[in-house]
Amino acid sequence: MNQIIDAEWSSEITQTWESIEFLTGSSRRIHILRVLSDRTLDLRDLRDRLDVPRTTLQRNLTTLEQEGWVKFPAAENGYTATVSGRLVVQAFMDTISTVRSVENLEPFLRHIAPDSELNVDLFADSTVVTPEPSQPYKPVNELFEMIETADSSRSFMIWPTISKFFIDLRRRSTKTAADKRVIVPRRSVASSSQSLLKSLGDSFEVRSPELYSYDGSIPYGFILFDSTIVLLAIDEIGRVSVFVKSQSPEAVEWGETVYEEYYSDSSRIADDALTE
Repeated sequence: MNQIIDAEWSSEITQTWESIEFLTGSSRRIHILRVLSDRTLDLRDLRDRLDVPRTTLQRNLTTLEQEGWVKFPAAENGYTATVSGRLVVQAFMDTISTVRSVENLEPFLRHIAPDSELNVDLFADSTVVTPEPSQPYKPVNELFEMIETADSSRSFMIWPTISKFFIDLRRRSTKTAADKRVIVPRRSVASSSQSLLKSLGDSFEVRSPELYSYDGSIPYGFILFDSTIVLLAIDEIGRVSVFVKSQSPEAVEWGETVYEEYYSDSSRIADDALTE
């Protein structure tokens, strides 16, 4: 069955590969489609905008017409992209954006599970901090500085494991946040020593209303402030190995959705679970 599916997929790819090669074979074709996606231009205006020789431009326009991606409506006396051309160039630019985001996030992505929920396209312009030979704790220091100085009404955390580092982080948490809810995996609570749980409880000004357990795995650290989202790769002893920060409104909105999904499936940890 899998061989049949692979053969069908291979056939579909082969049928479209020539078109993909044609589009990516010259950045000028992509530029032409992008320019013509939302306007109609005659040959002279298009040449001036793209700054390419007339013969080169005419040759590319002819092949784009043959592909069905550009047309020359007589009534408009100029070239414009067809619906197909607009869809193709938009899909191509979306792919470029995804590749750019993945390249930027690669140090973070290598630390998380392949099935982890993450919209990489929203983090194309994020700040990614990794250890350096002269600053091995650079991601940790970046996180501590941010969490101690952030001016935010909320500090929502999702953390994959309870550790001494996490408790230290909790103690450093911003004093300005009125709402400081934290979600940890239920199995991490169950496997932690009583003394570690007590230390965790002591790190909260108010314990149980702020601490929740989630019945499932948590792939990476996550902190949501008013206008900032932070993603954190956590190493095997519970410390931060990669720090990712974004202030993109779209990334923050995505973070709010993800947090609410975790929060809705979590339950409050009782006071007596954090005491001796």
